[in-house]
Amino acid sequence: MKLRDLKTILIVFLLFGISTVFAQSSDEETFNKGKEYLENKMFDEAINEFTKSIELDPQSKEFYNCRGSAYEQRGDYDLAIADYTKAIELDPQSADYYYRRAVSYSLKNDCKNSRADVHKAKELGYQVDPQFIADLDEKCGIGGSDNLDESVSSAINKGLRYYWKLMYDEAIAEFNKAIDMDPESGFAYSNRGLVYADKGDLDQAISDHNKAIEISPDDPGCYYSRGGAYYLKGDFDHAIVDFDKTIELNPKFVDAYCARGLVYEKQGNYDQAISDYSKAIEIDPKYSKAYNNRAVAYCAKEEYDKSLTDVETAEKSGYKVDPNFIKELKNKIEQRVEQ
Repeated sequence: MKLRDLKTILIVFLLFGISTVFAQSSDEETFNKGKEYLENKMFDEAINEFTKSIELDPQSKEFYNCRGSAYEQRGDYDLAIADYTKAIELDPQSADYYYRRAVSYSLKNDCKNSRADVHKAKELGYQVDPQFIADLDEKCGIGGSDNLDESVSSAINKGLRYYWKLMYDEAIAEFNKAIDMDPESGFAYSNRGLVYADKGDLDQAISDHNKAIEISPDDPGCYYSRGGAYYLKGDFDHAIVDFDKTIELNPKFVDAYCARGLVYEKQGNYDQAISDYSKAIEIDPKYSKAYNNRAVAYCAKEEYDKSLTDVETAEKSGYKVDPNFIKELKNKIEQRVEQ
């Protein structure tokens, strides 16, 4: 399961989105203010700060995603959909943005578009809650959910909403309720595991992902999420095993290649890292994050021209490459020329 909506932002942005450290800038400062307002349910103030962030950096998909979340929670579903659509335009391979937009479409009773986004999210490797699909089918007049425990579904949905608001303790409480009512809900375990990982309780996160995998052994998202927890723990060997399994189950799971590439890079295995980033780019030639990460790996190998080419490609796609890294790379190129 890959729910990282307000913090790709959560696990994946912190783990796999960047290989370098960004200096705090004014757009990030306003973004952080917006997140604080969002956590406190001050939606108007949050929207105002996210709008400032977008004005400063109109190519940041996270800014649109978070403003969309604020609009959605305020009940402005059309505005939320517009922002999620912009985030998708900037990152067409993000399953999370499709799922978030599906939720907004569902809330405004647009069944056709909601189902289309659910299908796309699943196609990109997202573990969509089967109860959400059943509820959507019922809303659309396709079948029903008589055999589903609506209380479990309600608890999971509440947990997800708390999670998106970064209200981790409240999210865990709701997932606990869901698990108490349905101990075989892999979806609840998987999501609770993500929350624990963001709280820093990595052992508990891994335990929850283990249970999710036990329940749903063929779900690539479960292995991907556990791999992320292992990465955070510094257990790179187990992280690679899980990303291997993710790719085995879904060879087009582009984020898994980028994640595994980052692990290889941390281990100093730059050739293998480059191979994985290249595979991600082969699957999605517009995947700017992979160009950024491959640039870092090329630089480590002192292949500066290739690194600069990837930096330029990433920037053309709207990716915010660390300016300190660019400066360092150009200095190394100049030093080589002087020699």
